[in-house]
Amino acid sequence: GLACFYLVEEGGECAVVETGTCHSIVHLQALLSDRGIDPAQVRYVIPTHVHLDHAGGAGAMTRLFPEAQLLVHPRGARHMIDPARLVEGATAVYGDSLFRELYGEIQGVDASRVREMGDGESVSLAGRRLVFRHTRGHAEHHFCIWDETSGGWFSGDMFGVSYPWCRFDRGDFVFPSTTPSQFDPQAYIASLQLLDSYSPQRIYLTHYGELPYTAEKAELLRHQIEVYSELAGAHGN
Repeated sequence: GLACFYLVEEGGECAVVETGTCHSIVHLQALLSDRGIDPAQVRYVIPTHVHLDHAGGAGAMTRLFPEAQLLVHPRGARHMIDPARLVEGATAVYGDSLFRELYGEIQGVDASRVREMGDGESVSLAGRRLVFRHTRGHAEHHFCIWDETSGGWFSGDMFGVSYPWCRFDRGDFVFPSTTPSQFDPQAYIASLQLLDSYSPQRIYLTHYGELPYTAEKAELLRHQIEVYSELAGAHGN
């Protein structure tokens, strides 16, 4: 109920958006089995950025899917090939024991399987177009994926967080994910404007699940970011 990945299927070709951690693999295998999907049908594994709750399972998934490419932001590609610095940074925060409990083993991805996606580039699943837009604000190495077929964004951490207990009859509450050191308030707001410019119908949050898109939700995020910035400016060193 805290993080998810998405299976996108079109004409017998599949993509997995976000990977979670290596603990996600068993759930993905069960899903593929239930749908009668062979692992060889998965063409792409796509983390929106390389924070380990989004990309920690990338190495394990590329081993599971022999035909899949890992599609990643150019700034994050090297960390998927050699995740040592990601592991070092997260271990410094959580300690070795909790890190292993949360993330398990982080495996690197063979460089030949990694494809860097520039801003505006796209791939196709049997004609279903997925467009990659670089979206700064949460992290410098973040992109969102526009799915033309569903009219939806796979937003990673760029349209905030909305857990099940944030959903109400009168509306859904979303709040921005502001914890990383690369958080940039003005870049975040600009990215929200970019997402809105596509007139989306829905947002696929990693934390957690699909939401109907509304301008009110985007405005709620923008307002919170501005208030957070004012608080930081008033009380920061």
